[in-house]
Amino acid sequence: MAINSLKIEAAVNDIDGMSRSNANQTLQVSAATQEQVASVEEIKKASQSLVETANELQNSVNKFSL
Repeated sequence: MAINSLKIEAAVNDIDGMSRSNANQTLQVSAATQEQVASVEEIKKASQSLVETANELQNSVNKFSL
């Protein structure tokens, strides 16, 4: 009976360790995802700025067209 209890305890400890590891990895993935979202937002802002600049340049060029 004591051997079975030790096996059960070992199994529960293994599951606990795996659960903690999984939780840690999930937090790491979440942090990486948040960084990617922030990067995409920066790219979006830069793209919008480039579009505005391109439009301004196009308007300037159009003034000189004959």
